[in-house]
Amino acid sequence: MENLVATHGLRIQQIRPDGHCLYSAFADQISTYHDQPATHLQMRQRAAEYMRNHRDDFIPFMTHDDGEMFSEDDFERYCNDVEATATWGGQQEITALSHVLQLPVNIYQLGMPVLQIGEGLYSSNRPINLSYHRHAYGLGEHYNSLRKID
Repeated sequence: MENLVATHGLRIQQIRPDGHCLYSAFADQISTYHDQPATHLQMRQRAAEYMRNHRDDFIPFMTHDDGEMFSEDDFERYCNDVEATATWGGQQEITALSHVLQLPVNIYQLGMPVLQIGEGLYSSNRPINLSYHRHAYGLGEHYNSLRKID
C-alpha cells in the first residue's frame, strides 16, 4: 500500500483501528488540509445528519443481512448508531460526508482503481484522500488518512 500511494505523492498517516477509523481519517484530512479543527465525533454527527436529511438517497440501498429492506425505524436506528457508537463506516457514510463537506473523496486500495466519490460535483476542491485496508488489521476493514509526502 505504501508503494501504491507513494506513486501519487502520498504517505499513510496511521489512524487507530477502533471502529472510528473512517471518521478519524476524515477528521485528520479536514484538520490538516482544510484548516478546520475536526474530530471523529463531529464527522459521525455530520454523516448521520446528512443521511437523515436525505434518507431517500440512502434507504433504498440498505438491507439487513437476510436481504430484507430497511424500514424507516431501521434507518433511524442505523443513523443513531452512526452518530453515537463505534459502528464502522463505509460507502454510505463516505458519500454522506463527501456531500456535507462538499469535497471529493479518493479511496486507494490494493488491486483496485482509485474510487472517486463526488469528483464531478466538487472537483474544484482539494480531495479527501483515504486508504482502505481490507484485511490488514486485526479488526478487519480499516481506513487511514493519506497525507502529501513532505
